[in-house]
Amino acid sequence: MKIMKYILSSVLWMMCCFQVFAQQAEVTMEGTVYDHLGETLPGVNVYLKNQPGIGTITDIDGNFRISATVGDAVIFAFVGYDQMEYPVTKEEKTSPSGFMSPRSYWMTW
Repeated sequence: MKIMKYILSSVLWMMCCFQVFAQQAEVTMEGTVYDHLGETLPGVNVYLKNQPGIGTITDIDGNFRISATVGDAVIFAFVGYDQMEYPVTKEEKTSPSGFMSPRSYWMTW
């Protein structure tokens, strides 16, 4: 009888876990990154926050494509520009187009 309870509870636990993982829909995000003058930015790092190894860079026309799940945050980073964060909130194909602002540092001598 103890073995049956153990097997039954294990099966129920696995079903709950599969249900949770099945609810997280994967979203393919596509878009273009621009600078503050409206020019496209090639070579911008586009990656998922807190998920090392998942990312891409924009092509020569500033276009990117990345897969994420609802609840993730997509980070846009480029040398000399402020980092942008874009939350993934929809379960559909989204097309964010971001304008990155340059950093301004005052040099003092």
